[in-house]
Amino acid sequence: MKTSKKKEETEYTRLLKDARWQKKRLEILERDKWTCKLCGKGINDEITLNVHHILYRKDCMPWEYRNRDLITLCEDCHHNLHKKKKDNEKKQEKEREYRRSMGIIPFFRKLLYIDYLTPSEKIVLSYLIKLKHYDKLYGSGATKSAIAKELSMTRITVISAFQKMNSLGICDENGLVSDSYEKEFCKNGYFKIAKGRNISGDLLIFYSYLVAKSREYGYCIDTYKYKLAEETGKTETAITKLLNRLYRLGLAERLENGKLQINQ
Repeated sequence: MKTSKKKEETEYTRLLKDARWQKKRLEILERDKWTCKLCGKGINDEITLNVHHILYRKDCMPWEYRNRDLITLCEDCHHNLHKKKKDNEKKQEKEREYRRSMGIIPFFRKLLYIDYLTPSEKIVLSYLIKLKHYDKLYGSGATKSAIAKELSMTRITVISAFQKMNSLGICDENGLVSDSYEKEFCKNGYFKIAKGRNISGDLLIFYSYLVAKSREYGYCIDTYKYKLAEETGKTETAITKLLNRLYRLGLAERLENGKLQINQ
């Protein structure tokens, strides 16, 4: 793996010596007045200037990018930018590893607005999307019985969900979600289904939604009901009933400052 990466870097270094890149590089440096666009330092400050690719495209030579996709940076800013990108990639991979290790089920916001699937079917679908991403469903040994056990559902419920989604063309008989449906469900991001707690169905989905939202926004309780009703397509009365059920289970509580705390 390291040898392959080193070879890749050597090849890229060779491309940067190409006359076509050198011409493009000079064009960008002159456009940016030989000044780093982040820190403002220029060649009079005795620094080395680089031309940075803001984005990367597969099978695109360094000199084939549009000028707007290139920017002048000093060597320090260039290094820090790439380091930040690598750190973010590591952070994202760490999060993915955490989800895999904890068995957390992605639940996609788009599913909140779909009325032709029951809560149980939505949870099964979310789990199948997870399997497609992380476990490659085919050959993973993820039988309907295993899925039922993982989701604390009956095998009959899972089989019924498979049949329903297969009839709608969402997934095949093996549970592999079609690319078109996956793209549709995933485009608005997801939050996490919180497992355990002896809750299921609508309450499980609602609780999982609150876990995600409370971390992200920390709404006050008065604002929460309005936003929850708006974003989940429910009435404020329905939200109140769901909240009361969570209060009774000890999974949510009002704090003295008026904010809603979600207990996990």
